[in-house]
Amino acid sequence: MDNSIATRYATAFYDEAEKQGLTAAVQADIDLLQAVFRQNSDLETLLQSPVIEDDRKIAALSATFADAVTPLTMNFLKLLVHNRRAFFLESICKDFLKRLRKRHDVRKVVLTTAIALDAERYEQIGRRLEASLGGKIELHRRVNPALIGGLSLRVDDDRLLDANIVAQLAGIKRQLLTVN
Repeated sequence: MDNSIATRYATAFYDEAEKQGLTAAVQADIDLLQAVFRQNSDLETLLQSPVIEDDRKIAALSATFADAVTPLTMNFLKLLVHNRRAFFLESICKDFLKRLRKRHDVRKVVLTTAIALDAERYEQIGRRLEASLGGKIELHRRVNPALIGGLSLRVDDDRLLDANIVAQLAGIKRQLLTVN
């Protein structure tokens, strides 16, 4: 997949949303789009199919989102279909949100734990992360029982802190293998 295409579309979409003062509304639209596509893979398959005509794709999008998203987002979705770029929608949405976070100096943090934590614990971790990272964060929670215990933190999709049992055991194994 050519990321430069997604980046160009995301940039144009973000710039227009900012120009119209709709970045928060479009962020809500994107959250809705992502949730619907996660729950209904058939809609994503329909959009990406080269066999299905554009009119049917637009009709499906309109039926699903017309009353739920801003006109800007609806027009953007139609543009993607007409330009045969619907395949890039997921990447465009991610890039849009990344630009929005950068504009507002917010760091994306994905916290993965072996078990679900209570709301108070998530709040506590969020406050400590904001203090240590020196700014606002957007905390995404994930549960992965395979971690056995501990946690894993990913900051801005590039920095990773593995403080879980599986990572520690792997480190011990590497050390033991290099000793021999």
